[in-house]
Amino acid sequence: MNTLILVADDEPDVEVLFRQQFRRDLRAGRFAMEFAQSAPMALQRIADAGDQSLILILSDINMPTAAQANVYTAAANRKRMTGDAARLLVSDQTANADVSHQTAPPLGSVNSSDG
Repeated sequence: MNTLILVADDEPDVEVLFRQQFRRDLRAGRFAMEFAQSAPMALQRIADAGDQSLILILSDINMPTAAQANVYTAAANRKRMTGDAARLLVSDQTANADVSHQTAPPLGSVNSSDG
């Protein structure tokens, strides 16, 4: 089973930056990375993951679409169906917090009222 990381961000440079940063890991086949420039594209990537183990979803909270919440729901549903140990990390490039050493909670453990 292949390990998959999904990056959902509407900024065109994100894919290039991630591929550059993780080039050695990608070349070595440690994991695969898929990229989506919109929430609907992310939903399709989640649906198309097949037998890949979706372990991490990095998502830009400010993507311009109302379907963003559906990405979280689809990821949680996939976790229930496949047992993937997916974690969700939502980013906001305007945030001042240093999240480089923080881990995201497992899907389904985030309190939706935290806002």
